[in-house]
Amino acid sequence: MKKSLLASFILFVFVSLASAGPTDILVKGKIFEGNDVLRNVQVSVNMAHSEYKSYKSIDGEFDFQLPFGCDYYIHFSKPGYVSKRILVKGDKIVKSMVPEDQIFKPWKVRLFKAEQGKDYSDYDDVLGEMFFDFNQRKFDWSVNQDMLITDLTEDDLNAKRERVDAVLSD
Repeated sequence: MKKSLLASFILFVFVSLASAGPTDILVKGKIFEGNDVLRNVQVSVNMAHSEYKSYKSIDGEFDFQLPFGCDYYIHFSKPGYVSKRILVKGDKIVKSMVPEDQIFKPWKVRLFKAEQGKDYSDYDDVLGEMFFDFNQRKFDWSVNQDMLITDLTEDDLNAKRERVDAVLSD
């Protein structure tokens, strides 16, 4: 009887762990300048105002896992380029909430060269976020995340500044 009970308990634990979904938030992708892979980019991951992980992406690729339960800021930077930051919201998420078939799509992050004397402070803010949608029970991007990560260029920034200047001058 004891052996049967112990075997049932072990089977229950094994099945529970096997079907609980991914163990971490998977973040992977490539960094580009235009259509070309950008090499030697610093990728830093911060959580709760401290550095969690930091490394140089020699080949333009990044791939790491972030434990559930914390928010993370991922910062992509290279001297001479405008940096980008992305928020990954993992706070209050536990492994059992995430479906087994959760797919973490690869990211495409595009940086562009900074021009001397231009103000790029608009890029100091987080450019979108990855978050857990409690209704759909899966991780998803904010509405404009793909555009903000991949397609925001110097021309977009100048157009935004012109709109702000036009409003302020009225």
